[in-house]
Amino acid sequence: MAMNRRTLLTFALLLPLLYQPARATQTNRGNAKRAPTQDKLARHLSAAETFQLSGALERAVEENRAIVAIALARLGAIAIRERDLQRAVKLLGESLTVRDDAETRTDLAIAYMRLLEVDNALAEATAAVKLEEKNARAHHVLGKLLYMKADYAGARRELERAGFEVEASGVCVGPGSALAWTAAEVFAMLLSFGGRRAYRTALLLTAWLVQPVRLLDVVLSRHPLAFVAASGVWAIAQRADEPSASGAAD
Repeated sequence: MAMNRRTLLTFALLLPLLYQPARATQTNRGNAKRAPTQDKLARHLSAAETFQLSGALERAVEENRAIVAIALARLGAIAIRERDLQRAVKLLGESLTVRDDAETRTDLAIAYMRLLEVDNALAEATAAVKLEEKNARAHHVLGKLLYMKADYAGARRELERAGFEVEASGVCVGPGSALAWTAAEVFAMLLSFGGRRAYRTALLLTAWLVQPVRLLDVVLSRHPLAFVAASGVWAIAQRADEPSASGAAD
């Protein structure tokens, strides 16, 4: 996103319209973090005006670049809330070309996650935690993405880094069930010879035939590494700053 000084200085004059906070949080708990973002924008606006009036244009350009990045990131967050995810990806990407920021990368990860582009989301969330190791929100999003990638150990690690204490976890749909479903799908594909209707019919038969394989869950679900091949896991976690526990399984 190429911008010269005049463009940056002009764009800054439009930013009071963006003063309402618009962080694309996953829950309402992010409300307490919005005020500092607004203060940051006010500080940059004030600094830009001061430097421009004093003739320090290089410093004014630097401040205006920060303002532009915040404005684009905010518009991107609004687009996420309005479910205009492709526009959100575009705006947040443009913001990152102006200035790299952990919160903006976290929002971009959320947009990609909702578009089911898990690999892109994972890359952005990973970059966010590298930029800001103590960003609990980035760790939370990264944990969700690792869960989607079936990296349960990694998901638990990020959940703990996000400020949760995992009290208990386990397997709810074990390796036997995962094996049975995979076997049913594979045999149905082999028996259908490429036909969609034949596949659906064969799946009814193969799913019934492999049901005894699910009995392996009785034994395998107790294995310490059962989560590696499980079809579903659960976890109960509690925030370090809250007295009551809450379920954290997706």
